[in-house]
Amino acid sequence: MRKAVLSVITFFSNISDKIKAARTKAKEKRAERDKKRGYHIYWGKAFRRVLSLTLHFLVRLISYLLNIIITVMIIAIITGVICGIVFAVYLKNNIDPTLDVDYLRTEQDGTTRFYIYDENGEELELEEERVHGGENRIWVPIREVPDHVIDAFIAIEDHRFWDHQGVDWYRTLGAVQNFLIPSGTTFGGSTITQQLVKNMTGDDEYSIQRKIQEIFRALYLEQRLNKKEILEYYLNTIYLSQGCYGIKTAAKTYFGKEVSELSLAEGAALASIVKYPTKYDPKQNPEYNQERRNTVLKTMYNYGKITREEYEDAWDEPLNLYTPPKNTNDEAEAGAHVSSDYVDAVIENLIEDIMAQKNVSREIASNLIFSSGYRVYLCMDPKVQSILEQCYLNDNCFPDESGHYVVPPQSAMVVCDPETGDCLGLIGRRWAKTQSRIFNGATQAKRSPGSSIKPLSTYGPALDLGLVTWGTVVDDTPVTVDDNGKTWPQNVNKNYNGLVTIRYAVEESLNTIAVKVLQRVTVQRSYEYLKKLGIKNLVESYETKSGQIMSDLEIAPLALGATTFGLTVREMASAYTTFTNGGIHNKCRTYTKVVDSQGNIVLDNKPESTVVFGADTCTIMTKLLENIPYHYRNYIDIDDMTAVAGKTGTSMFEYDRWFCGFTPYYVAAVWYGFYDNTPLRTNYRPNPALYIFDKVMVQLHKEMYDEAKANGTELIQEFPLVGDIVEVMVCKDSGQLYNPETCGKDERGGRAEKGYYINGTQPTTYCSKHIVVNYCKETKAVATAYCPEVTEKVLVLETERDMETYRKHYVSIDDNKYLFRPDPNKVCTVHNEFWYQETTAPEVTTEPEEDTETEELTETEEETETETEAEIIVNTE
Repeated sequence: MRKAVLSVITFFSNISDKIKAARTKAKEKRAERDKKRGYHIYWGKAFRRVLSLTLHFLVRLISYLLNIIITVMIIAIITGVICGIVFAVYLKNNIDPTLDVDYLRTEQDGTTRFYIYDENGEELELEEERVHGGENRIWVPIREVPDHVIDAFIAIEDHRFWDHQGVDWYRTLGAVQNFLIPSGTTFGGSTITQQLVKNMTGDDEYSIQRKIQEIFRALYLEQRLNKKEILEYYLNTIYLSQGCYGIKTAAKTYFGKEVSELSLAEGAALASIVKYPTKYDPKQNPEYNQERRNTVLKTMYNYGKITREEYEDAWDEPLNLYTPPKNTNDEAEAGAHVSSDYVDAVIENLIEDIMAQKNVSREIASNLIFSSGYRVYLCMDPKVQSILEQCYLNDNCFPDESGHYVVPPQSAMVVCDPETGDCLGLIGRRWAKTQSRIFNGATQAKRSPGSSIKPLSTYGPALDLGLVTWGTVVDDTPVTVDDNGKTWPQNVNKNYNGLVTIRYAVEESLNTIAVKVLQRVTVQRSYEYLKKLGIKNLVESYETKSGQIMSDLEIAPLALGATTFGLTVREMASAYTTFTNGGIHNKCRTYTKVVDSQGNIVLDNKPESTVVFGADTCTIMTKLLENIPYHYRNYIDIDDMTAVAGKTGTSMFEYDRWFCGFTPYYVAAVWYGFYDNTPLRTNYRPNPALYIFDKVMVQLHKEMYDEAKANGTELIQEFPLVGDIVEVMVCKDSGQLYNPETCGKDERGGRAEKGYYINGTQPTTYCSKHIVVNYCKETKAVATAYCPEVTEKVLVLETERDMETYRKHYVSIDDNKYLFRPDPNKVCTVHNEFWYQETTAPEVTTEPEEDTETEELTETEEETETETEAEIIVNTE
């Protein structure tokens, strides 16, 4: 066996040796052949080399690809993390996914009541002002809505409503795709839940942020409410054209029916309106509504919500649209209670405050007020409100307008508490009010305030900043005169007075002085003062349809009241309370708080105070404003009862007349005019707004006045001097201390004026403007020392006025003849030293040679005379 194995091994070994020998021999032959040819190719080695390189290249390529893929994946992961963090931060800072839905669960059939506090601090309900749930309810429970009406809205607006959780992601992705790659057709992605979010917040801005927030809020809403609740709120807040919010009002408006009575066709017609209310309004565009209605019916049929027979019966069913009888909106004639202007204003304030506090739409806020059984506590004084309503029904409280107008002008008035700033009463129109919640002229009409804005925007800030005082003298002359001689601004009487004090400028409402004082204050500071005073209807920039840019950050709106849109009567009355409250402005409230039926506070309307002026500034301003009613003392009666102050106002083209005034007991603003901008007549005496103010104020103070007289006392006759105030006699032409030796000899009579000053701001030097000027009786020129007879005049020295421009354009300044301007050309040239020597020297016969000496002396005398005249002019200055 061993031998056999050895022999096998030997055999294979020999074979191996033979193979090696054969290979060696073959190699030698190839080498010899290559030597002869000059080269040698090792095919096996070459093949292996190529294969190795190929594999190496593939490995490197795969490595590179893997590196790229891994790098991209890492970058994508990092980018995703960063984007996720950024998106999370964005959501946290910009997206509020929550909604206050608890208020939606309140009883929708309550009665809201209004309360005031009587003199003893006891609650007193205004029973006639109740907002009854039965009368005003616009909410319909989901159980009263027929299934076919619900199915119509769901089928056309959100057919997967019962399945999704607030967001239909299929439709949302489709809407995103359509946004990125427009297909030419609209693709709405909003579900009913999302539409409810939009209806609740009133936010319909077209932006990605709003859409994201809407999505998150819809998801949140689905967690807080069940599907039926969402449907109920949706159907009661959706807008259906014709001013209809909710299907209840829409059913009444279009078909004169209750919701429960709506047919399939009528329900489909209402569901058709949602997409484009104006276009698919069945009254305005019945053909479009029918086309859309049939689409709704077909969709309902396709989703199995109606049978074939129901579908065919409703397809072309005509709609019996409801036409209300004439005068159904006249609540007074129908016997329904008509709310007062004050309650109307309260409701508007409540709507605004609920919208702001709860971030809901106007419709939701209105529903809450009318149907939630709130208790609202008013700031109204029933006596004030009653007197306002009585006076505005009585034409005797208005100027005699017979023969002037076919329809007399309108008016509005607001009365405020002088200390708290609260609105005690308001009236928005003349004559009887026939409807609730109609246009309120006291709170909604924006009218140009004219000069009544000057104490707020110009004189008050200037006094407060120390830029002017009572006796500061400003030149009543044009601010600009163009090449055509047109002057700006112009005063009401078209005259320019010349040098006047601030007191006179306020009393006469001089536009030129208001502009010049505002230039000292600056436009920006004036604007900031008005904002502190609660003036909200000013605009920094507004572009008209024609492209014109309007702004109230200009001189004309602030100094002259030519505002872009105008201000409300309530704004003006509120701003003037600052003068009676020591410079502190309090928000003009109409209510103090609102509580729900369980006694929980819904709105707490706390006072808001802002310090605007110093108390001493208000004292000076009040004393300045007292002069204006005194100016009309022969036409008003309130000044016989108590102290009164205020400012008139007239807008451009006589569109508006104002009076904003106050006594120690009440502050009020009155507007008078036409809402269509019909010009008023100009021959009123006094201002018609002041006339109305007086009539109302007399009634408001009568009880107090009679009681004071019965007790042998009087009402307060003067406003208190709050602060360190001093009285000083000043000169009207210089604002300096009055000097009877000069100021008292002015041709216009005594130029003394009692002024009121904050201690430390009063003048301390006597008048330096009044000077004594001698005129030659013979030549009427300024006299020299040689004029034999002179006339003495006391004039006001004035060197700054641009008389060259005024003379060129024939601009007349009233006080020109009382001013003195040094001018060497107006000095007497007849009576000089030469004339004096000629008239006083004896006659002497002289030799011819002496003539030369006389001639020389005469030249010297002429030089002396010129020097003397120059000296007279300098002394005069």
